[in-house]
Amino acid sequence: MSVTLEQLGLSVDGVRDVIVNKVSEELFEQLSRENGEDLESRILEIVRKRTVTLMAERIDKVIGEAIEPRINDIVDNLVFQETNNWGEPKKPAMSLREKALHLAEQWMSEPVNYNGETKKNDSYNWRKDSTRIIHMVEKRIQFTIEEAVKSAVADLNSKVAGGIADAVKHTMTEMLNKTKVTATLPR
Repeated sequence: MSVTLEQLGLSVDGVRDVIVNKVSEELFEQLSRENGEDLESRILEIVRKRTVTLMAERIDKVIGEAIEPRINDIVDNLVFQETNNWGEPKKPAMSLREKALHLAEQWMSEPVNYNGETKKNDSYNWRKDSTRIIHMVEKRIQFTIEEAVKSAVADLNSKVAGGIADAVKHTMTEMLNKTKVTATLPR
């Protein structure tokens, strides 16, 4: 015999509401008991943390909008002037871009020995071999050639080894086919 909710004078929606309310009350009570503080304190802490985060983001945005154009202007107008001991210009002034290009060109064209070391790094018995950029290109070409040769040799070895193995198998098969084994029993 089965009894329905309607027969007991209850509706499905009413029972659902009672269950939801009871579960939510128990959940809030459990949350409050876990940390020994009430729900209101927890909510206030969450609001405080979120407010601090939002304020920090907003302050960062305002400062960025105010400072970024000025920093860009300073960097764009930065001038490097090489002077002598008395502050008199030795060479024409350079912008940051020109200075960076100049330093890159100096670095790439600096003389190096066979190992790619400058005279400053290896002064004992140092001999100029080439410039740094030429040394780097030569090393890259050497590496590429070495890798290609290693690959070709490995491929050749596998083919030769396969060919030798096939030849040995063929020869052994022929020898076994030509060999006759006879056995005689003594009387």
